[in-house]
Amino acid sequence: SPILCFTCEEIYNSLEILSRKESIALEDYPVLGEIDLQLEKEYQTLLALRGHINTALEPLRKGQVIGSSSEASVAYLPVLEEEKELVNKLGEGEVARACILSSFSLASETKVEKHNGHRCDRCWNYFEEVEEDSEGNHLCHRCSNAVKHFVMEHPEHE
Repeated sequence: SPILCFTCEEIYNSLEILSRKESIALEDYPVLGEIDLQLEKEYQTLLALRGHINTALEPLRKGQVIGSSSEASVAYLPVLEEEKELVNKLGEGEVARACILSSFSLASETKVEKHNGHRCDRCWNYFEEVEEDSEGNHLCHRCSNAVKHFVMEHPEHE
C-alpha cells in the first residue's frame, strides 16, 4: 500500500507551523525565489565533471577491477577550465563526495585506479586510515566523529 501520503501527513503534523491547515494536501506549493544562475552553472559543470570521471572509470568497471565508483581513486586533468575553477572553489574532498569517489585530486594527467585503503563500514568509502570502534566497526574520521556526536546527543542508544 502507498505509504508516502501517510508519511508526509505524519511529518507535517510533527512540524511546528503557526498556521497549519487540516492536511498537507491543502497547503500551497512554496513560492520559489530567484533562480541562482551562477549556482545552476556550477551544478552543470559538476555534472559534466562527473560524466568525464565516469567515462574514465568505465574500463575499470568492465575489467572488474572496481564494482562501483566508491572504490576508485581519481587524479584528474580538467577537460574544461570551469571544472578546475569549481574544484578549487569546492575542494577536492567535496568533489570526491559529489562524484561518489574515495579520493579525488587535480593532476597533470587523468589517472584512475582502485583505492588501496580500508573501507569505512558506515559510508563505504576507502581511506588510508580507519578507526576501529568498541563494536569492531571500521570507521573513517568523519563517520567516527558523527557516531561519537550522535552517542553524546542520544546516550540511550549507546
